Amino acid sequence: MNQEVSRSEYSQSERLIQIGAYLQQVREEQGLSIEQVATKTIIPSRILKAIESGNLDILPEAIYVRGFIKRYADFLGLNGKDVSSSFPLFPDARPMEPTWQNSDVAQLRQTHLYLAYVALITVAVIGLGAVVTRLSNGDRPGSPNTTIESSLPASTSSTSSQPEEPSTPSGGDSNADTIDDSSGVSDLTTILNPIGLDGDSSSELLDPSLADKPIRVELEVKARSWLRITVDGRQDFEGVLPEGTQRIWAGDEDVVVRAGNAGGVLVALNGAEAEVLGEPGAVQEKRFSADDISSSQSR
Repeated sequence: MNQEVSRSEYSQSERLIQIGAYLQQVREEQGLSIEQVATKTIIPSRILKAIESGNLDILPEAIYVRGFIKRYADFLGLNGKDVSSSFPLFPDARPMEPTWQNSDVAQLRQTHLYLAYVALITVAVIGLGAVVTRLSNGDRPGSPNTTIESSLPASTSSTSSQPEEPSTPSGGDSNADTIDDSSGVSDLTTILNPIGLDGDSSSELLDPSLADKPIRVELEVKARSWLRITVDGRQDFEGVLPEGTQRIWAGDEDVVVRAGNAGGVLVALNGAEAEVLGEPGAVQEKRFSADDISSSQSR
């Protein structure tokens, strides 16, 4: 076997290492062994171990590897199609051997390169000199503005004879300015501040179409975690959210939150005080329904 590994093989191997490490983490969080997964998925344990360790040497063709990854991910409750599609089926082309050694370009001597540098510098100096000459002669980009500004007093004096419109009270102008400024600040706040868990502020930033939903679950990620969100019996989200993410889900009947790192996820129901979903590193699922709203209101 050649000691030199092609760039395509390296790329495939690196991608498999990333996917395998992710699947191994989810499997361990769910307390499953390789043998249990092999029994349920009918995938040989040696194939599962090779996928988790990123060992391409004992794996079959890429199309079969992708099928194994999809079946493995589906069994762990992940989106097998998305996970498996990240593994490339066709490697990039192998780097071509350089063939320019005998070309005319390769025969350029140091003198030729020196002459090219001198010519480039000469052209740059000539262009800079032309720009400086134009500026010294008064041909400045700002000169047309001077002509326009000089004509403004005349136009102002010609219109001064017309009757003035009734002036708005100074108080009205200041109020208008205050409204414009506050609206600008509100837009900027909406852009800069993500959806949070601070009670009323989260309801103001919630999508208007979801504001009338009776069940509103506010979520904040304190440590990176895989999450699956089901709203009214329909899966609405599945993926890994980074630390600092803040999201809101709303439904009519229930909202189910399942996390792979429950200790890193805070949840709150309808603006109530946020609580940790579970223990760090543990897989935890919690359902929020109308019964939870009634029990929280009775407290």
